Amino acid sequence: MFDVEVDDDRPGHVVVTITPTYSGCPAMATMRDDLVHALSDAGWSDVEVRVRLHPAWSTDWISDEGRQALRDHGISPPGPAPHRDGPVPLSLTPTRRALTCPRCASPSGVPAS
Repeated sequence: MFDVEVDDDRPGHVVVTITPTYSGCPAMATMRDDLVHALSDAGWSDVEVRVRLHPAWSTDWISDEGRQALRDHGISPPGPAPHRDGPVPLSLTPTRRALTCPRCASPSGVPAS
C-alpha cells in the first residue's frame, strides 16, 4: 500500500508512504532509494519516503491487475486473507490454502489433462 502527499506550500516536495509486505523486508532500503531516484528524475527536488507498518500489509491489497500479473507469470495468486478480530493463533503446522492453476484455472491447483 502506498500514499502520496504533495504540499502546495513547499514546491518540489513530495512524501511517499509505503507499507512493506514483510516488516523485516531486506529490500526496503533499495525500494526507498529507487523511489527517491525515480521521483528526483521526474523533477521532484525534495523527496521523503516513509514506511508504515500499521495496518500490516495484507494479500487483500493486491489489485485485480496484480493478481492477473501473477497468473500471467505462472504464479497462483493468494486467496483472500482470513479476517480475525483479536489475537492470531500461532500454528506450526502447514496451512492448507485453495490453489488455482495459473494456466488452466483448475481449482485443484494441478493442470487439467
